[in-house]
Amino acid sequence: MHVVRMGEKGAGPTVVLEAGSFGFSADWAAVQSRLATLGRYSLAYDRAGMGLSDPGPPPRDASAIVGDLEKLLAAAGEHAPIILVGHSMAGLHLHLFAGRNRGQIAGLVLVDAVTPTVALTM
Repeated sequence: MHVVRMGEKGAGPTVVLEAGSFGFSADWAAVQSRLATLGRYSLAYDRAGMGLSDPGPPPRDASAIVGDLEKLLAAAGEHAPIILVGHSMAGLHLHLFAGRNRGQIAGLVLVDAVTPTVALTM
């Protein structure tokens, strides 16, 4: 999967940026640039089948998307602590990721995001 890293990796948490439904890693470029100027290391990526990433196997549901992110972070050597930042529908993916990886999560930031509670009312 296509990954964009910015900033210097240090002792602080890695900020993982997840774009909304049809978003890409490039959507986070300004945020990543600002984080880097603040001394924060961040990682944005294109989900399978989006942007510059190859398609993943069906079904492309939240569980598959979270599994892809888990594998991506492991393959990239990214370890806890992680701050997850998600926009729009990514809120659902990141809630699931956080639930499955509680020991790795330092924070969860939702940017105009859908939450599980809101999804139940849709």
